[in-house]
Amino acid sequence: MAFINKFIGGSSDVIQRITELTKTEKGEMVIMHLLADLVEDGITGDNQREGFEEEMKTYNDKITIDLISHGVREKGKLAAQKTVVSFRENAKERLAFWLANRMDQLAFLTLSGISYAFNNDGSPRTSGAFANLAFAADVSAPTTNRGRRWDGVNSVLVPSNTAGMLATDTLTYKAIVDITVYAKTHYIKPLNYGGKEYYCAFIRPEGLAQLKKDPDKIDCPLAA
Repeated sequence: MAFINKFIGGSSDVIQRITELTKTEKGEMVIMHLLADLVEDGITGDNQREGFEEEMKTYNDKITIDLISHGVREKGKLAAQKTVVSFRENAKERLAFWLANRMDQLAFLTLSGISYAFNNDGSPRTSGAFANLAFAADVSAPTTNRGRRWDGVNSVLVPSNTAGMLATDTLTYKAIVDITVYAKTHYIKPLNYGGKEYYCAFIRPEGLAQLKKDPDKIDCPLAA
């Protein structure tokens, strides 16, 4: 039921699922191996390649894991006898929706670099459960070099992190075009499905509404 599950899979998906755990002194965690692209220019003509090979650089990213769970209970035996609805079926459905909903909340807070102390709409979270997750401290806002903000006043992409967002930075069709160009010119690898390349943009309903009402939108396909 989780929306984020549509984008989780192997190395060609938005989010890569790793099921093999590595034992460490602090318990089990996920070790993700990252292989950097080659940067040297190589050699030309018949020049000797031996001794001029480029070393492939690998990095390890340690991902801490934790568990979330929840439960429900009947009000009492008398209340259970009075109700016509099956408690077990109701509980299973409600818990399934709860887990899917919390998976989506955690996923998009993490992708956005926003603390688990907040809800996805920016309001403070009343429960402190998520703040106690083992990986909660690993979530941080993107640095200036890894984040771009759409300057709604001047209609340009500018280096910025989430703290630099302004009320005037409303999403426009021009922003989508410029973001795509930025991704291509900076060699951010797109996803490949059916021989076609795609970039994914996760947008809140308010942002989607801004795009649909944008007069500059040229019949671009926007998913709800």
